[in-house]
Amino acid sequence: MNKIYEVSAQSLVGTEGVVETFEGKFTKPQKDETEKGQKILNQNPEQLLAAAHAYCFSLTLAHNAKSKNVVLKEAVIKTTVELQIVPGKGYVLASGVEINTPGGVDEAVIGELMKKTHDTCPVSKIFGNDILFLKVNGKTIH
Repeated sequence: MNKIYEVSAQSLVGTEGVVETFEGKFTKPQKDETEKGQKILNQNPEQLLAAAHAYCFSLTLAHNAKSKNVVLKEAVIKTTVELQIVPGKGYVLASGVEINTPGGVDEAVIGELMKKTHDTCPVSKIFGNDILFLKVNGKTIH
């Protein structure tokens, strides 16, 4: 194994306090806002995972597309993360990824790139089989 990057964070146990990385780039006050039906105003772990997944997926997709000489100009990746309660498992996180492209690239080619990217993106690997969907321009491919 060759480590490419490492970051550590700490959080006070419970819902009050601060979560922060040791490098000082991210500091966030904690607040429990998980009441059902309540709009969550502050960032929560699911929002951070959605952002991380969108960013990591877009980087991995760009790399995979470049290796196939495919240009995805002005394509946008959107991720959706759900916190679910699954009988027998408890709380589970699942994520879905959608790409919207202005055109010019065959959707079948984009679909294959999306599937490959799901298999190779480090954040997608965290979700594993708990994938909600893969979509290309609104069409579900997985």
